[in-house]
Amino acid sequence: MKKHVIFKMLPVLLGIVVFLGSCDDDDDNKIKTVEVIMKVLLPAGHPETLSMEGIKVTVVNKTSGTSYDCTMDDSGTLTETIEEGVYDFKVNTTISYEYLDYDELKTNEVTLVGLQENVPISRTITPTATIAIQLSGDFRTEEDRNSWVIKEIYFAGTKTSANVNYQNDQYIEIHNNSTKTLYADGLSLGETRGVSTASTGINYWASTDSVYVQTYYTIPGDGTTYPVEPGKSILIAPQPVDHQTTVGTAGDPDTKLQNLASADFQWYDAHATLSIDVPEVPNMIKYYSYSATVWLPSIQGNRAYIIFNVNGDGEQYVLQNSDFRRSTGNNALQTIRVHKDIIFDAVELGHPDDMKVKNLPVILDSGNTYWNGSRSGECVRRKVERTTDNGRVIYQDTNNSTNDFEIGTPAPKQQALFRR
Repeated sequence: MKKHVIFKMLPVLLGIVVFLGSCDDDDDNKIKTVEVIMKVLLPAGHPETLSMEGIKVTVVNKTSGTSYDCTMDDSGTLTETIEEGVYDFKVNTTISYEYLDYDELKTNEVTLVGLQENVPISRTITPTATIAIQLSGDFRTEEDRNSWVIKEIYFAGTKTSANVNYQNDQYIEIHNNSTKTLYADGLSLGETRGVSTASTGINYWASTDSVYVQTYYTIPGDGTTYPVEPGKSILIAPQPVDHQTTVGTAGDPDTKLQNLASADFQWYDAHATLSIDVPEVPNMIKYYSYSATVWLPSIQGNRAYIIFNVNGDGEQYVLQNSDFRRSTGNNALQTIRVHKDIIFDAVELGHPDDMKVKNLPVILDSGNTYWNGSRSGECVRRKVERTTDNGRVIYQDTNNSTNDFEIGTPAPKQQALFRR
C-alpha cells in the first residue's frame, strides 16, 4: 500500500530580494555602504511544517574576499548593511520538517543548497534588485529514495615507476546509495563540454536546468539485466585490465598503477592502436563522444561528470538534444543537452585557485571538488556518512561536492559484479 504524505513534493525556490537603500554620506574617503533587505521565498506546495528559521545565507564580497553568514528568522527576512562590491549569495543548510506516514507523525531532514554569483551591490545601480536562487531539495524519505551516486573518480593519472606519464588506468565507481536493489541497465556517463578554468564566452555552456556533455556512454541491458544491491558499487573503466602487471610484470608489478581487472563495464572506443577491447567485460553503448580517437577523462580535473538515464532511445536522444556552437576558430562544436530531471548525480571538478565558471547547475552541485595536480596519482572520493547496523555503507550526498568529497589514493573495488 502506498504511504500517504500530507504535502506535495515540489521543487523549492529561494529568492533573496535585495532592496538597495541610499546613503547620505558623500565623503569619497569613507567606506560606502548599502542597506540590503534579504527575504527567503518558498513557493506554494512546500511542506506546511517547513520553517524558514535558521536558514543561512552566506554573503561573500568577491572584491575584498570577506564573507559572513546571515541567519533568517521564521519570517524569512533580514536586513544587513554591506559595503559596495561584487557579491556571491550562497545557501547550504539542512532543515527538518514533519510528515504523516499513515497515522504516524515522522520527521525528515532535507538539505537545501543554492548559489547566485557576481551580483553588483552599489548605490549607483538601480535602487531595487531581485536575486532569485533555486535550491536543490529532495523531500523524499530514505525509504522512497532511489539513488545512484558517484563514489570515486580517478582521473589525475600518475607517473609509472619508470617515470613515464600514465593515465590508461582511470576509472569511475558508481554506488547504489539507496535501500533498494537498482538496475544499472540504461545508466549513462557524461563529461561536460565546458571547463571550469575557461572564461565565459563562445565556448561556454551553462544553464540553470541542464548539463551539456561531450561524451555519452550507456550501460546495456533490458532493464533487469544488471541488478545492484543496496550498498554495492559498479566499476567502469576504459581499459579494464590489471595495469600493474601490464606495465610491470607478474613478478614485479608496478604498484603505482591500478588493477582494474575486476571492472564491471568498459567504455570502449574502437581505435586501431590506442584501444583495448576486453571481451570478458561488457562494453557500454557509445552514443556520442567528441574524441576522434579514444576518450579519457581530463587529467587537469577541470570538467564535471554526471550519471543519468534518458529512459529511451539513445540515438534519438542525441538527435533531439544536440547543441552546436562555433568556436573562435569557426569550428562546429557539438554537445548533448541533458536535463537535470534525468540526472542521478553530478560532480564538479575544479581547483578553487583556478575555477572561473561552473558547468553544473547549482541545484545539482553547489560546490566543487579537486586534487593536488595532474599526474598526482590521486582520486576524489565521496565521504562516508554512516554505516548501518548490517554493515551497509551510506555515502554523504548534500549536492555540494566541496563538503561531500575528499582527496584520496585510488582504491577501486576488488569484486566484479557482472564478470562473465
